[in-house]
Amino acid sequence: MVKVLRVETESGVGMYVYRASSNTSYIHEMIEPKNHPCPYEDAALAPIWVDLDDRSSWNFGFIDLAQLRNWIYRQSWRDDLVKNGMMISVYEVGRKDFHAGDTQCIFIKKKAKRIDRFGFDEIYTKEI
Repeated sequence: MVKVLRVETESGVGMYVYRASSNTSYIHEMIEPKNHPCPYEDAALAPIWVDLDDRSSWNFGFIDLAQLRNWIYRQSWRDDLVKNGMMISVYEVGRKDFHAGDTQCIFIKKKAKRIDRFGFDEIYTKEI
């Protein structure tokens, strides 16, 4: 089993899906590819991503707090995420249902178990 961090609402809606139904400023700024590559632009995920038959069953997350902080590196983004009900969920998932990338990871959330949840105020102090 591996642990995965995911930014989502209490009901499990992720930060990028949520944007379609809300006024989120973070999403407009968090699209540059250098720090926020698509899965096919992430060198470690690209070979896996292109071979997946059913991409819709995979969700995005982070392998650790450092990776999450590197993705959501501006305080204003974190503030906006909190304002929109986002927190950080910790999941346990089997290794075959998980792939780590250089900047993010993918996992099958339907096969994962949420074991913890915490706020952005703990991203520098929380032990995972």
